[in-house]
Amino acid sequence: MQNNIRYNKFDYAIVLMLSLLSFGNLGGAAIPLRVIAIPFFLFLILSSAVRSKKGAFADLYFFLFAFFFWMVLSLMWAIDYGEAIKEVVYFIIHAVILLGIVYAAGKAVDPIKSVCLGWMMAVVLTIPIAITELVLDRHLSISLVEADTMVNYGEGLIAQKTFASATFGNWNAYVVFLCFSLPFLIGCVYQSRKGIFKIASMVVIATVGVIIFVNASRGGTIAFLLISIFGIFNHMRLGGRGRGRGRGKWVSLISVILIAVGFFWFNYEFLTFQLLARLTSASLVGDDDRSSLFVDSINLLDASHFVGVGVGSLVASYARLGSVVLLPHNVFMELLVQYGVILFIIFVHLLFRMYFLSRRSSDPISKFIVLSALISLPVVGVVNSGYWLSPLIWCYLASIFVISFYSRREQGSIFHVIE
Repeated sequence: MQNNIRYNKFDYAIVLMLSLLSFGNLGGAAIPLRVIAIPFFLFLILSSAVRSKKGAFADLYFFLFAFFFWMVLSLMWAIDYGEAIKEVVYFIIHAVILLGIVYAAGKAVDPIKSVCLGWMMAVVLTIPIAITELVLDRHLSISLVEADTMVNYGEGLIAQKTFASATFGNWNAYVVFLCFSLPFLIGCVYQSRKGIFKIASMVVIATVGVIIFVNASRGGTIAFLLISIFGIFNHMRLGGRGRGRGRGKWVSLISVILIAVGFFWFNYEFLTFQLLARLTSASLVGDDDRSSLFVDSINLLDASHFVGVGVGSLVASYARLGSVVLLPHNVFMELLVQYGVILFIIFVHLLFRMYFLSRRSSDPISKFIVLSALISLPVVGVVNSGYWLSPLIWCYLASIFVISFYSRREQGSIFHVIE
């Protein structure tokens, strides 16, 4: 690495900020990540890390400026002013978090590895809580409302739902966090120089898969399988380079298959029980409700003349319309209905900008992380609701931007680790 220094204070700062995602919703509005956001940004200013940048940064700046401008402008037609002011404050803090991670990456020794390690730390810190929930059925106070959920399995069989929500309050929010982390966890596997760390990273990924499946999230399961299969084939494509790598890629693939088959074989009855529950029980947002939500969302967008219902007005607008569910449960629809077509197009443009930026990199692993993160977003984006009010989506976007932008200067450094 540069000057033979593996990490500096900016690398550690990135890892710290992302690892704070492990606190989930503990603290309510004053979650640790929001509390530390302003001091973190002041640290960057004092360290001369905050500088005006051009190129791809212009697209990021424009998205944030457009977001803030439209939020303030929409106050003129917003319905719930109390909620609106809260969301404006949240946006400012979340934008500071996003820019802080991006600016810190510019001064870090290895920003890509720091981002991946930060997500790994966040996941690892929540796993003991999740295992306790699954094994002992004991939950944190933030999840006690969900703990009483009963599931109708059919034929007169009713039982309490087995789930893990860790610090996030409900299992769907935890599933979103785990799915968002997965591309970066696979990145840790590629970057691990020592076999023990590579194996440990794979164990964490396997544990994430188990938690998602037990939580019986269809969107989460599809996203996990999509990213994992993509990662396996990417590993096979890259693993064949160099002496002995041809055998290694097949050993890795066969090992993954055997582990997966063994797990499902010994837990067949329990996993079938969970899957049956998901397929036969009524969920908060069923397929019929999602179809109705989509129609209601289009009606609200049309009624707003495609400028959006305004900041903080989603719940009130759906309630006025008589909708059964008061949030779109779709990350793209939340943005579109609340802020209109223009901001939606700007956001989609930013996603494409990050994708094409990563294609210029000579690092195939960075390309994989960015592509898998982007293609899984539409799937993960329908698992939960309230995406834009959580720092999770902003950290996710910051991480994708860092890898897509700074991978160009790495010149394939991660690939050399694999070799």
